[in-house]
Amino acid sequence: EESAAYMSTGATASEVAVIKCTDSSYASEVEDLFKSRVESQSELFASYAPDEVKKLDAAVIKVSGNYVVLCVTDDTSKAESILEKAGF
Repeated sequence: EESAAYMSTGATASEVAVIKCTDSSYASEVEDLFKSRVESQSELFASYAPDEVKKLDAAVIKVSGNYVVLCVTDDTSKAESILEKAGF
């Protein structure tokens, strides 16, 4: 239904995406797609920026109702805290 995403230029694995699904049944599908993206990015970064794989290993994927969030960041505890305050 709606989405917003911010990604690094490719030099780092950092990214955040928020997807609002039309209903909660699609949220599960989006969660699986985010998991696939993290796996794919891990394989890609392992070949030229292996330190970035640590961020991907700690990726935060959360579902709340019709919303799904992906955060790949240096500070996952801060991301978790922000998401918790937002109801995730």
